[in-house]
Amino acid sequence: MGKMTDQIARPNRRTGFWFWLASAAVVVAAGWSGLWFIAAHMTEGAIEMWVADERSMARDWSCREQSVSGFPFRIQFKCKNPTMAATWDGRRIFGSLNDAVATASVADPQLIVADFASPLELVSGDMVLARATWRSAGLEVKNASEAVERLSATLAEPEFSIAGNNGNLFAMKAHVLKGQLARIDNVAGAGDAFELEANLSGVLSQYLDNLSGETSAADMQIKAKILKADALEATSLAHALELWRAAGGSIEILKATFSKANMSFEARGVLALDAAHRLSGNLDVEANGIAPLLRKLGFPASAFEIQGLLDKLAPGRAATAETSLRKPLRIQLALKGGRLFVGLLPTPIIFAPLY
Repeated sequence: MGKMTDQIARPNRRTGFWFWLASAAVVVAAGWSGLWFIAAHMTEGAIEMWVADERSMARDWSCREQSVSGFPFRIQFKCKNPTMAATWDGRRIFGSLNDAVATASVADPQLIVADFASPLELVSGDMVLARATWRSAGLEVKNASEAVERLSATLAEPEFSIAGNNGNLFAMKAHVLKGQLARIDNVAGAGDAFELEANLSGVLSQYLDNLSGETSAADMQIKAKILKADALEATSLAHALELWRAAGGSIEILKATFSKANMSFEARGVLALDAAHRLSGNLDVEANGIAPLLRKLGFPASAFEIQGLLDKLAPGRAATAETSLRKPLRIQLALKGGRLFVGLLPTPIIFAPLY
């Protein structure tokens, strides 16, 4: 009789184990579901707060349709046909995008990955001010302590056009555009500082063709620091730039390169805005194959003549035809009083105030 009792009791113990395991799984699933819905609700609340904050700065954002999904492991926000209306420097501007999808992991909600569907248009009245298209576009935003720590973007096969009063002012297309903006900590006296890195490859532009005399694709890279960037938050471009200028904002170009066929540049320096709202600063440039460009600016056509001219501007330098043709051309560009100078010589290039 005792043995029979034991045999009956053992299955009951096994049944109890599976019962408690199933109960625990249900509790965990219910807890996770609750966590997801809380996170989804917080996401919707954060979006509403951001829209309200933008509206306070005269920028109105809306979606034709919007939803939050992604259960159980993601928070995914979808916006169908997002639009923006803003008053920018006294002009009413409307922006539109096809679709936008932003996704964050429940485990790491501070990292947001977004995808955007082409095209993007900025319109004022009946005029399309700017238009951009692309094959694919991705954005990654890393937040920390309620501030953006890093922003990275990649556009495949982008095309851009900016309109002027007589048609397109500038148009270009490229193979790929990659960029990253990252916050820099502990920069003394720099306020909010950011490091910018951007790479644009396979660039085709009629404007660049006319300037260089070459029709091949160009590549561009830049690495720079933007200082006093906290002053750039304002309701209009003019106000933002003026706050930045008044705060002593500047862009320190650590390295900028441009290459197109036999022409290449590498530049370093610092740029800022002067009291008349024009670009000012100095750039140290090392260049190759720029005779066609300098010819357009009225300088001697041959590398030897150009180098000889620069030698005359810098006493003590000696150059020969052989070394001048072989070595890169090193010049200093200066932006002073709205005019571009090559060494000590003024060029016909004049920069208008930015605002």
